[in-house]
Amino acid sequence: MILPAEAEPVKLSSSAELHEIVFRLDGMRVTLMGLGLFGGGEGAARFFVERGAQLTVTDLRPAGRLGPTLDRLKGLPIVYRLGEHVEGDFVRAGLVVANPAVRRDNRFLRLAQQAGVPITSDMDLFLALCSAPIAAVTGSNGKSTTTALLAAMLRSTGRRVWIGGNIGISLLPSLHFIAPSDIVVLELSSFQLEDAAALPWSPHVAVVTNITPNHLDRHETLEAYAEAKRAIIRFQGPRDFAVLNAHNPVLRTWAQAGVPGTLLFFDSTPGAGELRHGVSLVGDRLVWRNGVRHEVICLRDRVPLLGLHNTENAMAAAAAARCVGATSDQIRESLSRFVGLEHRLEFVGEFDGLRFYNDSYSTTPAAGIAALSSFRPPLTLIAGGYDKKLDIAPFACAAARSVAVLITIGKTGPVLAQKVREESAGAGRSVVVKEAATLNEAVLAAVDLSLPHSAVLFSPGCASYDMFENYNHRGKVFKELVHAALGPPQAKSQGA
Repeated sequence: MILPAEAEPVKLSSSAELHEIVFRLDGMRVTLMGLGLFGGGEGAARFFVERGAQLTVTDLRPAGRLGPTLDRLKGLPIVYRLGEHVEGDFVRAGLVVANPAVRRDNRFLRLAQQAGVPITSDMDLFLALCSAPIAAVTGSNGKSTTTALLAAMLRSTGRRVWIGGNIGISLLPSLHFIAPSDIVVLELSSFQLEDAAALPWSPHVAVVTNITPNHLDRHETLEAYAEAKRAIIRFQGPRDFAVLNAHNPVLRTWAQAGVPGTLLFFDSTPGAGELRHGVSLVGDRLVWRNGVRHEVICLRDRVPLLGLHNTENAMAAAAAARCVGATSDQIRESLSRFVGLEHRLEFVGEFDGLRFYNDSYSTTPAAGIAALSSFRPPLTLIAGGYDKKLDIAPFACAAARSVAVLITIGKTGPVLAQKVREESAGAGRSVVVKEAATLNEAVLAAVDLSLPHSAVLFSPGCASYDMFENYNHRGKVFKELVHAALGPPQAKSQGA
């Protein structure tokens, strides 16, 4: 059956419908659409197999591109349909579970809906069934680091904490271990939140780091993207909390419109003073205030991560942690022990006086700009990648003002290189610009062209799909290439 190319997105199952479906999973035909490499599909597969479902996994990618996930699922009673989708898997299923990356107007999903088959996502299943309170983090940038920071802060209270979601950990297989007295910390993407609105659902504590243009290849406009994100607060109640970035224009409009629960802010703007409710950067101190009471959480230099944006992430996490009962002392102690995440301004090593940093998680121009602001000159930048239809001009302007050497890769590379040439010439600066065909060529060019004692920053500011499976694959390849080109690192020195 062929459906029209243009149609409304399919309707996902509500929370009540999912509760009813779960009781009937034993023997049910379930189709999992999109296995993926980040854990969500794998977790969903284990969940359904454990409950006796007859599971079919279908993915347009061939087995060779799904190897690690397939290896971990080896031996489980799963039927695989790889490299294609087949209509029968959708119209004859008892439930279809779609990966968040699958567009909700997909032809096969519409066929399932037309056949009366319920449709959901792995995250919607978890949100509908989880018995513990949830603190959720979203944003265009910084959400993974904020999620990890918040989980660390809450663990310091002695409570059992589960972390998962878009950060790459599926909690579906762990549902029966999660107690109502535990707390779950989730990173949620715009795709996942758009799905969660169908339940409908919002978390007990919602944290939004920022809203800047992202995923416009799917959402098309900033307004639609922001509206998808807003599901994180839309269904909250009076006992819930929303922690928002006071300096972000989109989030200020949310605050002005009002939120159902208690509203708190975080703000790192110099000279802004103390917020009445939330965490402020006052001079060199992170200060928590709740009405008339205020406490110093820590000095800014005790945040063990590079960049003002990471200070903001720590502030957001601290405000959320206070909502769930963490004390300032506990937050301070957890910060002192925190180790940054892989691919987020990750120090790779120092080689012949050059310090290499892997920021492959930088998939938007705004993330690239934040990374640039974390370093002092001389600086070499490797950037570029898949075109998500985002405006890279601000990233080019920031690079033209701050780097000595720019090396570009990927589909956006030529445009980024040209814009930096134009901007640097207009500013009277001389930036060395090199367009590389591969990441290996870019690494070698960085070694050849960088000034002595430079930081070499790999912060693409673009997605990875034109050259790599994902940002994780891209970051690992970058680190391997650095070590292959330069050998073992010297004694580590992370000074930026």
